[in-house]
Amino acid sequence: MKTVWSGILCLLCATMGTWALSPRRADGLGESAARGVAMGGAFTAVARNLDSVGWNPANLGLSSDRRVSIALFSIGLELGNDGFTLSDYNDLNGRTWTDSDRQRILRKIPARGLKTDLRGEARALGFSYDRYAFRVAAIGAGDATLSRDPLDLALFGNQTGREYRLDTAAGSAWGAVAVSLSASRPVKGTRFREFAIGGTVTYIRGVAYGKLIQSTGTLMTTATGWTMRGDATARGSTGGNGVAFDLGAAAVFSSYRGAAGAQNLSIFILAPSASTASLTVRAVYEEDLVPCTSPLGTYVSVRRYDNYNA
Repeated sequence: MKTVWSGILCLLCATMGTWALSPRRADGLGESAARGVAMGGAFTAVARNLDSVGWNPANLGLSSDRRVSIALFSIGLELGNDGFTLSDYNDLNGRTWTDSDRQRILRKIPARGLKTDLRGEARALGFSYDRYAFRVAAIGAGDATLSRDPLDLALFGNQTGREYRLDTAAGSAWGAVAVSLSASRPVKGTRFREFAIGGTVTYIRGVAYGKLIQSTGTLMTTATGWTMRGDATARGSTGGNGVAFDLGAAAVFSSYRGAAGAQNLSIFILAPSASTASLTVRAVYEEDLVPCTSPLGTYVSVRRYDNYNA
């Protein structure tokens, strides 16, 4: 039983630390770059070759990025939740849980339910040459919200006569195939040691989309068996096409040496919001300053992310 609980807790706590380190992207592009995930998303300035497609296409125009790279297959996933942290997992994993531990887990779940989300990318084929790159990938994302009662049932077992409610269950998921083409061009005559601009054009073919719009349900254990009722409303679709454009810039300072005082900066552009519980973010500008020794200098890249909610 201890192994089962450890697996559940691992699922709930996975990758929570990355949420605070970088803006969440709406798609899964870039998730297959293992180094970028390991760096908590602070990868925009140092992504090179084929990885530049999902992070900053302008990096293809820098002198340190002029080589051939080929990728046949790679996959990356990011899973997060809004209730548990890695320290919770480290504290509870590997030992038998007491009733106090289980109550502690339930208290961690917000009143509106535990929300989890998943983003992923499976890169099937890609290559880069000089200032150009091409990539084919399967991308997707999903989210789900689960109320406290089902987790209470899993942790403590069913109690005779108690009604367990499933009214706050919700979720959505989508998947698509993305074909991307990136190009970059160095810009001369600037005050930087190197400066480049770049862009990516991505054709997106939708595979499937589904959303649980509304759900209600109850479960009760009686002296003679189980009583269950419920209903749900969901919608889904298949197919669909779209085109996305991504622009970026990258610069290398010629006069700066040593470590940067601020290695990652984010500027949030807010939009009007009617809600008092959330902010509507129109765009996020992420700036990375990364000192390098070969070639010597500090690389600066700027990238814009659109349509975020915080």
